[in-house]
Amino acid sequence: MKWVILLAAFTVSACSTTISQRMALPSEHRASLAVAKIEATANVIGVMTDISVKLEKAVAAELAKRPQGNKLISLKLDIRDMRVASTASRFFAGAFAGGNRMLVSVKVFDVASNALVADYDVRRESNPGGYGAFYDQEEATIREAAEGIVKTLYGET
Repeated sequence: MKWVILLAAFTVSACSTTISQRMALPSEHRASLAVAKIEATANVIGVMTDISVKLEKAVAAELAKRPQGNKLISLKLDIRDMRVASTASRFFAGAFAGGNRMLVSVKVFDVASNALVADYDVRRESNPGGYGAFYDQEEATIREAAEGIVKTLYGET
């Protein structure tokens, strides 16, 4: 019985997306948003530059699920932290391989005036345990961070 409990502990998963807003987008803008540009950068040692491209694509995919208006904005995304456990370590160590995380600083600019209209951080953390060995953890972490970015932009969080 003790082994069953121990095995369950290896496969337990936990996740969260935390938003820290410094400046929320005015609610009157949310209904008429149209994202003209998404620019992501990764200024973290050890983070591959293709992570920026993957985040841009994931945010664009989330935005495509929402109606576009006529209030043009641009998004500047700064990846400040990223860690994903390898598939091998996840397979052999489960939850003990450590958590996955991504921290993205988001700045939203009005295209017409170039004024900053929103500023917030999205922190995605998860520990899928042993289950994480069976899917692309990097893609899942990026996708969930992108969802948090867009939900915050539209006031859905």
